[in-house]
Amino acid sequence: MFAGAGATLALNDIRPEGVARLASELRQPPPDRSLVGDVTDPGFAATMVSSIIERHGRIDVLVNNAALPEPVGPFLDRQPEEWARSLSSLHAALACTHAALPVMVRRGFGRIVSISSLGGQTGGSGMAVYCAAKGGLDAFTRSLAKEVAATGVTVNCVAPGAVDTPRMRERPLELLAQRAMAIPIGRMAIPEEIGSAVAYLASREAGYITGEVLNVDGGRP
Repeated sequence: MFAGAGATLALNDIRPEGVARLASELRQPPPDRSLVGDVTDPGFAATMVSSIIERHGRIDVLVNNAALPEPVGPFLDRQPEEWARSLSSLHAALACTHAALPVMVRRGFGRIVSISSLGGQTGGSGMAVYCAAKGGLDAFTRSLAKEVAATGVTVNCVAPGAVDTPRMRERPLELLAQRAMAIPIGRMAIPEEIGSAVAYLASREAGYITGEVLNVDGGRP
């Protein structure tokens, strides 16, 4: 969505091949090697932001969208050493926001959009720690938005419902049909519908929206 709007992208992935493949698909310049790494590490996040500033001079938009496949199962079956994995999306958003925010504040403009989940609001059986992470991300968004509201920086979340992605299609067809039936619109979202919401919140036109968690869920209660 951003590439189609003419944005210059700085792409991060923990895998070099992931960044290179996406850059090729989007016909973006070859990515800076220093952008490949683990964004849950605050040290790496700071280095990544420094590299972006050195190459592009500024950061207008930060999209916090790092995640890992999430195991599903009872909380009591999850060991404490596993919790950090489920909380990693929150850690990544904190680290990247902490690194990028000073640049935005100095310029008097910035858009921070994080990808949350309906689970952060409604909870989900078998996903207690993951939902805790997303609920924390929602609270972080609302709190930080208030802190920086007068600086020209907005902070928002997009909370998708079920989205038709390759990972989702790995699930049994019967389960996918049941999920679609539970959505008032009658189908799962396509990725572009989530991307459109993110792109809008990142635009200048959305400059009076901050501290919001925008549900893109097909009308689910």
